[in-house]
Amino acid sequence: MAKASGKYLGTAVDQDMKDTAALKVLKNIMDFGMLTPGNAMKWDATEYTQNTFKFDGGDAVVKIAKEMGAQVRCHTLLWHSQTPQWLQTLSKAEMLSALKNHITKVMTHFGDSCYA
Repeated sequence: MAKASGKYLGTAVDQDMKDTAALKVLKNIMDFGMLTPGNAMKWDATEYTQNTFKFDGGDAVVKIAKEMGAQVRCHTLLWHSQTPQWLQTLSKAEMLSALKNHITKVMTHFGDSCYA
């Protein structure tokens, strides 16, 4: 119903969804037309070690969304928590550089997979 009215109704999911009943509900795109990764795209999940990127969790959510014909609301490039520990030791200039690098790498990787 939401999709028919031009709205996207969705839910946050984890990349390791194994609950077949929940997946069946999600795959009903009449109800859900959007997925948001709960934690898989947050900074500590994608760049736990500086400049070492890991996208498997986010890729899994994108795969589920593609299989069900849903859009992905990528979440989140910068968050007040769930940041890697190595950020705590950076100067302002280093932090800005790390932020630019992180956003560039993540958006380059996910690109058109995200509608927002």
